[in-house]
Amino acid sequence: MYEYYQKLLDEKGLKNADVARATGISNMTLSDWKRGKSEPKTKNMQKIADFLGTTVDYFTTGKETAPDNVEKRQDEYTELISLYSKLSEDSQKAIMQILRNLK
Repeated sequence: MYEYYQKLLDEKGLKNADVARATGISNMTLSDWKRGKSEPKTKNMQKIADFLGTTVDYFTTGKETAPDNVEKRQDEYTELISLYSKLSEDSQKAIMQILRNLK
């Protein structure tokens, strides 16, 4: 499992410390995983996968598989962008303000 995680880190030019900062998982926990002292909990695996832009399955299989809903989500985003681009400038500004407020 760890070898696939390390491969992603190498590809992205990241270190355990970067993952720890971004996910809130301690450096010690990641180091224990590396040394085989423990295996990460499912919730931590998901945090790491989300941060690295992959799936939890990747860590066990080494195969990059997109979650079922990714393609559907991309289609929805494309449709939303198309709809947004057809709005007036004032409407676009209003939507951007709503999104900022939601953030």
